[in-house]
Amino acid sequence: MSLVVCMMGLPRSGKSTVALALSEATGAPIVSRDAIRRAIHGERFLQPAELLVQAAAKYMVQALFNAGHQMVIVDDTNLKVLTRDFWHGNAWETQFLPVETSMDECLARARQTNDEEILPVIVKMADYSIPLDLRTELLYKVDDPYVAGVLANSVSEGLLAM
Repeated sequence: MSLVVCMMGLPRSGKSTVALALSEATGAPIVSRDAIRRAIHGERFLQPAELLVQAAAKYMVQALFNAGHQMVIVDDTNLKVLTRDFWHGNAWETQFLPVETSMDECLARARQTNDEEILPVIVKMADYSIPLDLRTELLYKVDDPYVAGVLANSVSEGLLAM
């Protein structure tokens, strides 16, 4: 069965860094909602366009599976249950990979790059972030030993907190 690995975490938590490492190690393509937003409207975020961005991401994932990929990585925050539910119940298995970086560290990283615009977004998202429900959502269940090794290496390098 095809596998979607959904990154999960605050802005500036390191999701894209971990997604890239996983992609390089496995050959899995990355679907980035940030890249889709830039392609569609050129902005970091526009609420009226989010349904289009979400639909485009899902179509891209399906197209990549149709092209023969067995795993696709979705690089997005996925902090709300509703957003995570969007990725369940499709013709693929869905697993979530949280990058657990503290709000303070995410804010510090944003300040280091002079990204003041994202600061209130990080605080807001930290307030409404809902942790995975281990009873109903898949977490770290990676059957492929190679992928599991890449994730373990990411933990040892401090990219992931498990």
